[in-house]
Amino acid sequence: MHDDGQPVYWFYHKESFPVDPPLLYQQLIAGAKSFIEIWNPYFNVPSGTPGDAIIFTSVQLQVTIKLLTQKGMTRGNPYLQAVENAMQIVIPASRQVRFGLRVVNKSNTTMENWWFHDRMLIIDKTNFYLVEAPIGHHISVQGSTGIYSVKDHATQSFMRQLFDIYWLQASNCEIAVKNLYL
Repeated sequence: MHDDGQPVYWFYHKESFPVDPPLLYQQLIAGAKSFIEIWNPYFNVPSGTPGDAIIFTSVQLQVTIKLLTQKGMTRGNPYLQAVENAMQIVIPASRQVRFGLRVVNKSNTTMENWWFHDRMLIIDKTNFYLVEAPIGHHISVQGSTGIYSVKDHATQSFMRQLFDIYWLQASNCEIAVKNLYL
């Protein structure tokens, strides 16, 4: 990945690195000591595969993961269970990870003002990142993408507040934060 030399902005350009996958997102997650919080409207887990959960392959011991996404949730929608299954495929029980998922339900018209398109990553409640593309673009060579490290404290506070507000709002469609393996 190209970086700005200041550890603030990294850009992956597919044509510059056609066979090397973008690995920074996964490296940031692997470096988390206690918390990983992800705000991403597209967390994909195709049936029977780990899908985007593969990004957690190197997560450390006893980390808590909170994932906020959005999807059209319908009655009997198996998405929540599919995500939990995918997480269990890539994270061994020995890592003692806690995991929670909340979904802003796009099928619920009362939540349409809560839909989002931007992506954020918060590591250990102190390192804030804006992420330019879906997680899939940070796993394999698909297209160009970037990650920006937010250093401004006011912007970090704003991001923290937004994540918390949306996390609370999406409480009707969730996997409560718990040990990934009960």
